Amino acid sequence: GMMTDCRVVSDGSGIGSDWFLDDVVVTNTTFGTSTRFPYNNWFDSSNGWAHNLAPEGMEGDSTNIVKYQVTVITSDIRGAGTDGEVFMALKGEHGAMGETRLESGRKNFERNQTDVFEVTGSAIGALKEANIRLVPKGLGSNWHLKMVEVINLKSGAKAVFVYDDWLEGGKEGDPKASVTLLEASTPEARAKRKTDQWRVTTVTGTQSGAGTDADVFIQIWGPNGMLGGSEIYLEDSKNNFEKGSIDTFVLDFPVEKDCGDPIEKLVVERGKTFMCGANWNLDMIEVLDVSRGHTYKWACGKWFNDKEGLKKEWHRDRMGQQPQDLELVEAPAGVNPVQGTDSVKGDMYRLQIKTSDKLGAGTDASVRVELTDASGHKWKPYFAQESSMFERGATDEIMASSLEPMDEMVSAHVFLENCGIMDGWHLETLHVTQLPSQRKWEFRHNGWVPKDGGVTLKAEVVNDVPLNGNPLEDYRADVQQLQDQDQVQAQGPQQARRPAPKPVPEPIDYEVVVHTENKLGAGTDASVTAEIV
Repeated sequence: GMMTDCRVVSDGSGIGSDWFLDDVVVTNTTFGTSTRFPYNNWFDSSNGWAHNLAPEGMEGDSTNIVKYQVTVITSDIRGAGTDGEVFMALKGEHGAMGETRLESGRKNFERNQTDVFEVTGSAIGALKEANIRLVPKGLGSNWHLKMVEVINLKSGAKAVFVYDDWLEGGKEGDPKASVTLLEASTPEARAKRKTDQWRVTTVTGTQSGAGTDADVFIQIWGPNGMLGGSEIYLEDSKNNFEKGSIDTFVLDFPVEKDCGDPIEKLVVERGKTFMCGANWNLDMIEVLDVSRGHTYKWACGKWFNDKEGLKKEWHRDRMGQQPQDLELVEAPAGVNPVQGTDSVKGDMYRLQIKTSDKLGAGTDASVRVELTDASGHKWKPYFAQESSMFERGATDEIMASSLEPMDEMVSAHVFLENCGIMDGWHLETLHVTQLPSQRKWEFRHNGWVPKDGGVTLKAEVVNDVPLNGNPLEDYRADVQQLQDQDQVQAQGPQQARRPAPKPVPEPIDYEVVVHTENKLGAGTDASVTAEIV
């Protein structure tokens, strides 16, 4: 039948195991039909050793090859960090992705550290399992892994895998050196859990004096009452809530002290103190309900001090009635009431912001974007802005979800906040992609963004596909329809309605031609296998 997928696996063995595959061509020698599966990329520890290739014609924006953002949180207990090497393999509803080594330019997997990696792999659908493997290296190679979050940067789909235990780097093949984790929101994982995990991320403002040494507390309320039964003290081994810092806290509570779903009230409070420098400016706060896979974000931008108050609150039942100190900007479906009914979840978007490559183009100011659609709806994507972002010549990629579905984009207002004397910014382009449809708009500026008021840019469609489509799923549906039609033509309408006994198939010979790229180091001594579907 029609070929829909080619899975190529390299075992990564031997010296010079890296391999640059150009394509695979499979020919049915009986009928003379051929299918080409292009790849044009490396098989290595960065990109992974196994990939699902799509037939030619599907290798554009709807290809099976996508990028994943992997966030790894090491626990905050003594000796939790490791100098060992960490590998990850993923399994999804449409297949599996081979092992990829997680590495970056800095020292990874230290105690109470959050490490972010970007890996290339196959589009394997909703993620179900993650296998994490530790290879020991040096003394103290044992590792206490808290959790792993994986985001498909093409579809925006997010999966969380919780472990909260030790991986021990013993001898080769030691079962304690690897673990297979179920996605945290699946019924199987929730049935096995002994505690509920929540993740709270705070972003402190970049204004002068924004940081604080005072204590910070939160309360999370739901239909079942307050999470944990009391207010939560945000504390760990790091010096938190400094100017411009992004601080993450992973919290565990007994299942019986769960607050329920959805979140109905959030309270953030700065403790009273007489010390100097206690004032605090909170830019935004994110709460992830790990066991349900629900993410909430609130914008704040306010001071916690004696003048403006030490406590800020958000109440779900007050939405749309009056301004609140905490503004809900992202939530799961059913949380945001619209005209007396529960709204659906908003859309996921990828923003790519390119700073010009010219002297002084970068900025340390807070970059803000407000998007307007054809219906007049406005949306400000909120994101944690790290100090390394918006540097000269860099392109920063941001994932954000709107609170409500958006229509066709017509304009973007780009502006700066918390500007210093030298905080000018030269913006080249802004690209916004709706996920998973891949409809894409470009907002071109190539100029300085005024500190006073910003600039409004007109949208131009650069990938004109239906706004509510899903190219990969549409492709799979088209393939299934063609296969159903082939069955009808072969069996007739009456026979096709009911299963027929499968005849013993005649053997068919296939010729598989693998093209390795003609470039330095492209060849490999590793063993390679392929599976055609």
